[in-house]
Amino acid sequence: MATEPHALPPRAQAVFAGLIALGPASAGFAGWVLSRRRPLFAKDRVLSARIALAVPAVTAVVGVIVTAAAVLALVRARHRRGELLRLRDALRQGAA
Repeated sequence: MATEPHALPPRAQAVFAGLIALGPASAGFAGWVLSRRRPLFAKDRVLSARIALAVPAVTAVVGVIVTAAAVLALVRARHRRGELLRLRDALRQGAA
């Protein structure tokens, strides 16, 4: 990305690529359906409903995974900070 000093991790790049691919896929399907100039049949409606359900479901699952990773990172950071503060206090007492 233009605002990042280094390239994003491969997993982040894959997620962005997946999200970016969903837009053109939906637009392509809609264009294909409209170009047929026929009313939607039940099979087409089922397919479009599956796509409409899959996109937010996948996005929600990814959101839950990202949130869980963020919570884990927060817990680890707070634990490490506590360790460092205890070490600092022990070093101050030893130096005094």
